[in-house]
Amino acid sequence: MPATHYTFSFAHVGIVVLDTNALLWENTTYGNQTQWLPQAMMEVEGKDWVFLAGHHPYRSNGTHGNAGSYDAPELAGIPIPNPLPIQNGKAFKTWFDANACGLADVFFAGHDHSRQWLDEPGALCGTKMIISGAGSSTTELKDRGNVALFEDAEKPGFMYVDVTDNTFTGEFYDSTGHLDFTHTFTK
Repeated sequence: MPATHYTFSFAHVGIVVLDTNALLWENTTYGNQTQWLPQAMMEVEGKDWVFLAGHHPYRSNGTHGNAGSYDAPELAGIPIPNPLPIQNGKAFKTWFDANACGLADVFFAGHDHSRQWLDEPGALCGTKMIISGAGSSTTELKDRGNVALFEDAEKPGFMYVDVTDNTFTGEFYDSTGHLDFTHTFTK
């Protein structure tokens, strides 16, 4: 990686990579991402597609869960908020809500060891959320209240993306190369 947070482009796609670890800790040792983000968006301005990427998800049905309540314990199936601000992702949720909501077409993340495509425009700032964190192992899915087009935590796998003109096609494969799910949307 060229830096802790950076941008790059391929043809008509601009990608903004966030350092979500630093955002969890509200750490600006390697630069203030709040100040940097407008510049980053100017670097991808004019691209037909803009993607954000970071390690921690904004929303997830995986074991870690949604930002603001990461790793929340449960009592009789009801999540209990984790009171530790760093561990629960509240700083990242607050930052994302204030700075990144609606800036991108898709937000790619990992952290949870599963494959998920969440599509709930109202709850997700109009941004599609894709989690591809099952490259080497999986952990269980939980009901976190997120609407999923696809989710799987049974087998390791990955996502392959093709962006042609105004069409985005995402394909989830398992570790044997078997296609488990495909979805296409256009801008």
